[in-house]
Amino acid sequence: MLQVAIFGLIFLGEPLGLPAIIAVVIGTSSVLGLSFAQHDRITILSKLISRSTMYGIASGAAFALSTVGFKGATVSLSSDYLSAAALTVILAQLFQTLLMSAYFVRYQKDLITKLCKKWKQSMFVGTSGACASIGWFTAMAIEPIAHVRTFALIEVLMSYMISRRFFREQLTTGQLFAVAFLTLSVGMVTMGSALD
Repeated sequence: MLQVAIFGLIFLGEPLGLPAIIAVVIGTSSVLGLSFAQHDRITILSKLISRSTMYGIASGAAFALSTVGFKGATVSLSSDYLSAAALTVILAQLFQTLLMSAYFVRYQKDLITKLCKKWKQSMFVGTSGACASIGWFTAMAIEPIAHVRTFALIEVLMSYMISRRFFREQLTTGQLFAVAFLTLSVGMVTMGSALD
């Protein structure tokens, strides 16, 4: 989220007010807290400087840049944000499909056959993902990216509720605090957007 906020400011000129900045920092810290809640301090420090963490940060930066690019493309198309968001989603998914298909043809030809055989089972998931993407792109066309990405942390809360309800997973004290602060950051973004 911090990367999205920074790139949004640099490339799109989306300034954030103090409440939104605090919400982004709280949300980012909460996600880190959830990741490291079950580790001791020495383990946390070693994980923070590990190669896998560096790959994660690089992947997050690439995702943040793509998010900023999608928003830039959406807002440059037209003043009708619904049509612009829908067109951007279609073009983005078409481009992703072409790239993945080329990769499969080059490196995993047998996988294409398997995918074609399972098209009925994947239809619901694919449709759900496409609808979610339309929602993301529409939200980003209306609100600053940092607001949307911070509010999106509600999915972390939902996944914890589902895991507790259906899988009987228990949260540690540290995770409970992280979830509470995550809820606070989502609430701050929601209230801030409502007051704007």
